[in-house]
Amino acid sequence: MGVNSDEDILVNKGPTILNCKERSDILRSCKWIDEVHEGTEYIVSIETLDRYNCQYYAHGDDPVYNSDGVNILDIFREQGRFKMFKRTE
Repeated sequence: MGVNSDEDILVNKGPTILNCKERSDILRSCKWIDEVHEGTEYIVSIETLDRYNCQYYAHGDDPVYNSDGVNILDIFREQGRFKMFKRTE
């Protein structure tokens, strides 16, 4: 599981509520997560998944746009490497 760096979150979304270490510690407490990588980039690529030996990119149902205006979730869907978590209302 990759945890985005605080700097990348600030640039792409705004200030964080929890810092990278705190977010990472929460994920480490989940029994279904084998590894946690801190400080990953916000805009992920297939190469990023491969570098960390990740089979899927998991995200909520909201889009994630790169600097070219492309929803990167579409790239992962096309490759069969996307898992969506429906957000609660």
